[in-house]
Amino acid sequence: MLLLLLLLLLLLLLLLLLLLLLLLLLLLLLLLLLLLLLLLLLLLLLLLLLLLLLLLLLLLLLLLLPSPACGRRCPKGG
Repeated sequence: MLLLLLLLLLLLLLLLLLLLLLLLLLLLLLLLLLLLLLLLLLLLLLLLLLLLLLLLLLLLLLLLLPSPACGRRCPKGG
């Protein structure tokens, strides 16, 4: 009877340990997912910044180049 009780207690302890381990694993997985999401967000932000820089460069190039209609010698200045 005492041996059975002891065995049951041991089994319960083992189950608790397994549950704790599973919880820890789940927490680690969640942390990894969060890190991956943060990395993806950072990559998206970098891509957006690059696109903005490219657009700014294109705008600057359009501003610097003379327009094909009148060029630099425009009578009314634009």
